[in-house]
Amino acid sequence: MCVLLGAVAGGGVALIGAPELFFFVTWDVAVSLVLAWAWLISWSQDHEGTKRIAEQEGGTHTTDTGILIAAVASLAAVVAALLRPGSDQDPVAAIAVILSLVTVVLSWTLTNTVFALKYARLYYVEVEGGIDFRQEQPPSYSDFAYTAFTVGMAYGVSDNVLASTRIRKVAFGHALLSYLFGTVVIAVSVGLLADLGQR
Repeated sequence: MCVLLGAVAGGGVALIGAPELFFFVTWDVAVSLVLAWAWLISWSQDHEGTKRIAEQEGGTHTTDTGILIAAVASLAAVVAALLRPGSDQDPVAAIAVILSLVTVVLSWTLTNTVFALKYARLYYVEVEGGIDFRQEQPPSYSDFAYTAFTVGMAYGVSDNVLASTRIRKVAFGHALLSYLFGTVVIAVSVGLLADLGQR
């Protein structure tokens, strides 16, 4: 449903004369809706609700992988937009660069959200523990979000302890993926500044 709504928005932009923006608008709208839905459901959950949802999700490895592949693939569109020649009088090129930055940020947020949900599933379903949150109360989604976004920003954990080989492997892959996104964010920012400097 989110992808369909995104495609409608992207199609509308393409019809009014900016087909180059179709992917960016489609992706950005779809990801924004997915993120809003995911956090609306998960953020307010206590540890019991978190465990219940994690158990209901069960084995969603294929879905996780598909989303992560799509998020990484979105970086290819970003690179293409940065390499696309545009004149000083081409507003579509400038908008594409700005939307590229939005796309990278949303894809990065989506990636960390997927890992937050994955850490919850690992903790409550597959590994049954494996992360020491240094608290007596069992963790909720906000705790897993803290872990995921810390790895996403710092490429490692801070005050939490990863006490499981399985979770450490997942966190390692997560950190590498986040480093890739960080590199692209810098590249897009430089491209945006260079583009604006030519105007």
